[in-house]
Amino acid sequence: MASNPKKRTPIHRKRMRSENANDSSNRVFGGHILAEIDEAAVFAAEQLSPTQQFVTVAFDRVIFKKKVLVKDTLLFYTTITHVGNSSVQVHVEVETIRDRVAIPVTSADVTMVAIDENEKPTRVITNQRKRINEKHANDHCTRKC
Repeated sequence: MASNPKKRTPIHRKRMRSENANDSSNRVFGGHILAEIDEAAVFAAEQLSPTQQFVTVAFDRVIFKKKVLVKDTLLFYTTITHVGNSSVQVHVEVETIRDRVAIPVTSADVTMVAIDENEKPTRVITNQRKRINEKHANDHCTRKC
């Protein structure tokens, strides 16, 4: 009997509307997709450390794989790939469903920093740092992360 693939749950969903379009082609503006990726990364960081506030400091390896159309519903899947002293790296994968097929449309790596009430970087509060960093190093990190 074949095993079922692990079902993923998106951290964020967003339906694209006409005001998100570049022009009359019904293609969604890449900058709008980046804003949604940013929001998904914040959600992931806040799940890791719910009592803290995070801000984005970097986007890395943004890849637009397929066009996104008005009326597409985007599904955002996140993986925390590294937890530093004050930073969290989040890999975000974006898909849409067309004709019952999941289509990867964009991916990006986002670095978030935890900030205090004075908007200064502060230590990420989590007991998962070691587990996340070891898992990422063992699973797929072939470069300095």
